[in-house]
Amino acid sequence: MPDRIRPLLLGYIREDVLRGERLASAQTRLEAFAHSEGFALGTIFVDRRHSVPGAFDALMQEIRRGEDAWGIVIPDVGHLDDANYRAMNAGHDDYSSTTVLVANATAPARVP
Repeated sequence: MPDRIRPLLLGYIREDVLRGERLASAQTRLEAFAHSEGFALGTIFVDRRHSVPGAFDALMQEIRRGEDAWGIVIPDVGHLDDANYRAMNAGHDDYSSTTVLVANATAPARVP
């Protein structure tokens, strides 16, 4: 797709739910998914195992800040928990229309 600008996806990974997969492998999978689906991948926000979960908040700040990102891509649905969904839907109109794509090994999907 060199003739046009690719829409931008931002990545999100929770390191504690990788289930044995290395972080670098998950990041590579997000990159490959974005490329194969016609997107450009921007920043991948990573919540580390033993740190205060701040990457998701930073991701939401980035979504709120601009209109550059088309959506979010995650390795599988386990990377967004109930608290993330509540944060996206709790009175934040900016996030209510955010598209979340899942780059799992079997088939890409959209999270409702």
